[in-house]
Amino acid sequence: MFLSPHLDDAAYSCGGTIKGLTSANQKVLVLTFTTKEPDLNTLSAFAQHHHDRWPTQSGLSMIETRKTEDLAALNLLGAEYTHAQFLDCIYRSDGAGNYLYQNEEELFGDVNPADAPALEDFVNLIKQTLTEPKETLLFCPLAVGNHVDHQLVRDAVLTLCDTGTLSKDKTLFYEDYPYHEQEQSVPDQSSNQWRESLWQT
Repeated sequence: MFLSPHLDDAAYSCGGTIKGLTSANQKVLVLTFTTKEPDLNTLSAFAQHHHDRWPTQSGLSMIETRKTEDLAALNLLGAEYTHAQFLDCIYRSDGAGNYLYQNEEELFGDVNPADAPALEDFVNLIKQTLTEPKETLLFCPLAVGNHVDHQLVRDAVLTLCDTGTLSKDKTLFYEDYPYHEQEQSVPDQSSNQWRESLWQT
């Protein structure tokens, strides 16, 4: 199972690995977290800026366009998919209606404390989706680049590893594309929890 914070992350970062696995008759599921349609009438200025520059297919919303592209890519790779109904971080707000991430610094900074419900949602989604959690090989974003949605998916997996729900031996972290082209993540060699490996199929 490949965890994809957004509708392009797994295909961008792990397309070759996914294709290699499916070509070897391995069942692959891509679980994408943030595919819920936002209310287009209440977008923040930051979210509206992104919508203004993102192209869409005729008659489709931006989310529908991205879903169509994602399905085409995953069909080509031979993977199954689940599109979970959570909002992208640029649409999320706190209980008072204040948007949590309103500029690039916040988007690639620390997770807003008011975004804690998203972490709980992500943890529960992974638990609900994994029918055999200790037998499934899990590929998770390492959050290279520090995008908050990537951080939350990674932290959800680490939480499940720490509680024993997930097997650390069956959990792999991939370097997020395209962020890894500018930023490399090297494991702490003194740590017994992490080791660097090259995955080949």
